Amino acid sequence: RAMVSRYRQKHAAAAALEEEELGRVRRSLGAVARILGRKAVQGTKEKEAMDAVLAEYEQVTQTRKAFDLAKPKSAHTLADSSGKYFGFDLTQDFSGAFTSFDWQIDNSANRLSLTNTMNLKDVVVDTKWAELDPTKDLELVLSANDFFADKVSLEGYASPPSMVLRDGVQTAAWSWEPTTHSVVLFEQDITSHTWTIQP
Repeated sequence: RAMVSRYRQKHAAAAALEEEELGRVRRSLGAVARILGRKAVQGTKEKEAMDAVLAEYEQVTQTRKAFDLAKPKSAHTLADSSGKYFGFDLTQDFSGAFTSFDWQIDNSANRLSLTNTMNLKDVVVDTKWAELDPTKDLELVLSANDFFADKVSLEGYASPPSMVLRDGVQTAAWSWEPTTHSVVLFEQDITSHTWTIQP
């Protein structure tokens, strides 16, 4: 149980998506407890019982290793309501309709792309989850697939950046929120633009 608890704390945002598999892990751990609780663990059955415990432990360990695979670096997200999806906390333009967007993380370039957005009013990006580094130049590529531009907030900025560029030109269309340690970018155009946040 401690193993499952540590995992849930580490990946709290994705825990709901894995509830079914975690339930299987809990059942596996329960089976171990039942094996240890049997009288058969005593005397001549001790070796067989311990072998069963080890086999069950190996099964749980392999499941845990599977959960430690690298987080996805790109996906197409389709959301039916405002809320948190992976490391993106989004607000819809219009409730009762789907919101969709493509995203891609390039950690080597410290770049995030949010493209083909539809029905997206604003989104808060967890840079820690995305493994982006706010202490270095961070790039954000934005484009919309509807008639509404997007507002994007990037967490992890304890102080305001020294400069923000849009397509290589300094811009004032941003703000820094000291309460949330976020840099907020106000994109007014639906076509593709590249923002650069300089610490």
